Amino acid sequence: MQSDPSSQSLAQTRTKKRPRTDSFDNEIALALTGLTDIPSISVARDPKYYQVNGDCKIRVGNTLFSIHRSLFEPDFLAFQSMLQLNSASGLTDENPIILARDTAEHFRALCWALYALSNSLTPEQTEGNSIELLTDLAFISHKYQLATIQSWSMNAIRRKCDHDICLWDNEKSYLIHCPDHLLSILLRLFVLYDETALQLLVTNSWITRLTSELPLSAFSTAFEFAEDNKLRTFLGQLYYARLTVADHESRHATFPQVNFPLQELEERHVQRIMRGSWALSNAWQNLLLSLPSLPAHSGCQQHDSKCIPEWKKLWASASTRGSVSDIRSKLRYIRDCLVNASYYGNGRISLGCITAGQSIVVPLIEKVELAFPDYFLGPE
Repeated sequence: MQSDPSSQSLAQTRTKKRPRTDSFDNEIALALTGLTDIPSISVARDPKYYQVNGDCKIRVGNTLFSIHRSLFEPDFLAFQSMLQLNSASGLTDENPIILARDTAEHFRALCWALYALSNSLTPEQTEGNSIELLTDLAFISHKYQLATIQSWSMNAIRRKCDHDICLWDNEKSYLIHCPDHLLSILLRLFVLYDETALQLLVTNSWITRLTSELPLSAFSTAFEFAEDNKLRTFLGQLYYARLTVADHESRHATFPQVNFPLQELEERHVQRIMRGSWALSNAWQNLLLSLPSLPAHSGCQQHDSKCIPEWKKLWASASTRGSVSDIRSKLRYIRDCLVNASYYGNGRISLGCITAGQSIVVPLIEKVELAFPDYFLGPE
């Protein structure tokens, strides 16, 4: 039986090479940029990865590392390039190789992995290591194209996030309970690795926490993160979440409020939320004006007398749920009513027409969710 790749040790395979590319060479050049321009600052030896007998001195920020050149096997293309470009550097503390575009935290994580190559270290044995160390390792191994370490670190992160469990049980989800700042770190990482399913888990968990436990000021931080990282879909979801919170606050206020309670937000965010509220309200009104028709099922004997009137009642009842702009909740209410009717039966709508109704409402929900960015930000 083939073993799970997530349980393979770092020592079981040599680090895979990728073909050298122009962008890769540029990245190496950038990593070494500014060797003479870095200001003179106090440099401290790393408490763990300054090896007394190390023969390769590397400075990252104001931290000096001393490690063994033998760690950089021929497979480590990036570091072989560095050593070749800096044959006279890295021999002494006074003349180290300088990585100008890395952080000490990221390089420390890489050192941890490099020294672990000689051990049989599996993801199961990393439970004591922090998620921060693993994400630092995933970032720097991606930058230097260390494919095996990339794969290993991402598998370890998936285990930390309880990937399979959090698909169905939020109470056991790492993402629901992890420190707040890790959500942005993990989302940036999953975007970098094009991990669509994990991105969705993080964004859903982030929005759940924003709408249930975090202070309203945390929305501003999330907005800024989504804007800075050009996450248009996530930004649309955030605006919709903040709109629903504002609607709830307005409906439950002791005194009626003329405006949405959005005082903590910058003006541009308020304008976008107001724009989205207007657009979503119009979208719901247009749905009611041109109500999707319920097609007759071949086996339905009561389509015109029962099923059609019940279909219209569902939409009318949905209109009374929440604010007029909360179109997703209204559509979900119709979907859930149809699901309950299919399970328990209500005698007012046939099973075939229930299925037909679900085939109309579910795609509508997906269409609305995909259009959130357009509602709040306008067409791309």
